[in-house]
Amino acid sequence: MENNKMFFKIKKNNLFGYFPLNKEPKYKTLEKFQDNFARFQLPNGQKGWIDLTGERIFGQLKLIQMKTNLFILLL
Repeated sequence: MENNKMFFKIKKNNLFGYFPLNKEPKYKTLEKFQDNFARFQLPNGQKGWIDLTGERIFGQLKLIQMKTNLFILLL
């Protein structure tokens, strides 16, 4: 179990999740949160990002930090 400040990374049947965002693990891969987003891959191969509320964004993101503002670019 890995602690990411507010969430605990859990693993069951080779799937991962962040408790309490995910009651049951559902991701094939799940990275640490960075700038409020964590990369994931579903068992079917779809990739995306999950935010701190559990909302999923599919596709590629590029996070750009400029002084005090964070910009998110959908690619």
